[in-house]
Amino acid sequence: MNNQRKLKYGTIVFVLSIINVVLLAIIGIGFIFLNGFIQMILNVEFESTSDILNIAFNMLGLIVALMAVFVLFAGYKAQYSKGWNIAIVVVCGFILLSYSISSFDLFTIALYGSLLVFAILNIIDANNQESSTYKAKSATDLESKLKALNDLFDKGLISHEEYQASRQEAIRKID
Repeated sequence: MNNQRKLKYGTIVFVLSIINVVLLAIIGIGFIFLNGFIQMILNVEFESTSDILNIAFNMLGLIVALMAVFVLFAGYKAQYSKGWNIAIVVVCGFILLSYSISSFDLFTIALYGSLLVFAILNIIDANNQESSTYKAKSATDLESKLKALNDLFDKGLISHEEYQASRQEAIRKID
C-alpha cells in the first residue's frame, strides 16, 4: 500500500469516516441504554416479550458494531484505493436514499453527502493517476521502440522505407 500515492481527498474521507464511527458508537450505546430502560419498564411480567426485545436490541447492536468496523476500515483504505472509495459511494448512496425516503435529518444527510462527494473526488483523482501513469509508460514504450527501430536501421537490417513505415506506425499507435 505504501507504494501507492495517497489520493487527494483521502484524509478527508478518513476523518469523515472516523466521525461516522463515533456516531455509530453513540447509537450502539443508545441501544444498550434503551434496552435496559425497556427491560426495567417491562420488568418480569412479560418475560417472553422481554427475551424477544433483548434479542432484537442485541442484533441491532451487533449490526451497528459491524457497520462501525466497516466504515473505519473503508475510510482508512479509501486514502489509497479507488475500489474502497467506490464501496463508500455505494454505501453512502444507499444510506442517503433511505434517509431521503424515511426522514430528513440534516446532519446525517450532510455527513453522508460530504463523504459521498469526497469519495467521488477520490475516484476521479485515482482515474487521473492511472491515466498519467499510462501516458508516462506509453511514452517510455514509444521511446524504446523508436530506439530499437533506429538500431535496426543503423545495422542495415531494415530498409529506409521499412524504418519510416514502422516509425509512423509506432507513433500512430501511441496517439
